[in-house]
Amino acid sequence: MAAVKYSIKMSRAGKVKLLHIRQAAPTVGVVSLRRTFNRVVKPEIARLAPDPKEEADILSRGRAQDGKFSGQVVGTSAKNRFFKVGASTPFVFRYLQDAIKEAMPTSSIEGTTKVVLHFGDPAKINPRIGFGWRAQVRTGTGKGHERTVTRSTADSDAWHGWNEYMLHNWELGGSIVVMPRDKRKRLHPEEGVSTSRMIKTIKPRKMFSGGLSKTMKDGTLVTGLRSDFRKILKGVLKKG
Repeated sequence: MAAVKYSIKMSRAGKVKLLHIRQAAPTVGVVSLRRTFNRVVKPEIARLAPDPKEEADILSRGRAQDGKFSGQVVGTSAKNRFFKVGASTPFVFRYLQDAIKEAMPTSSIEGTTKVVLHFGDPAKINPRIGFGWRAQVRTGTGKGHERTVTRSTADSDAWHGWNEYMLHNWELGGSIVVMPRDKRKRLHPEEGVSTSRMIKTIKPRKMFSGGLSKTMKDGTLVTGLRSDFRKILKGVLKKG
């Protein structure tokens, strides 16, 4: 049996509309991907991040390396030992959940068909998720020559890892060795506890990989993309 061949002759208006679709598709893809990510994926990433109290507790506690409490987990976020807003030394940091919610993705077109989205740039998020604490500094020799000051991860002499590795540690896990800036001093992570250094450990949260994986598995990412793409394309064609 011979194959049957069908052909349809497009009108001039139809050809123009098809051309508009082809020209608009990459831009529509960029906008729809960004919109779907903000609406579907980003909330899941933030949900997997520690809540403010959990973040404060994790960053305040660590294992003492010497002294009476050597080997024990010590430290507390209570009594202004951990805070995000400084008064005497002005700074304003964000809790990780808030920093993720407020971060905006960027997207671009590679070649003629590939749309790429970028989110979670450590260089942008790390400086925003620092924190402050109270510390005693020596003003002279002997007892009584000390005063309480506000320290933060934004200080010029702060350990650079706070601003370079924190988002990486929250995502994949990591350990941080904390020591006093003044080598003559000891850390006082909570009342009655002192140590020359402590190791703080952050367990992996897998926020970015987990949030993306969940929305891909449950279909909300694909469904959202299709819906947003159609809505945006429809709007573009209506204007054109």
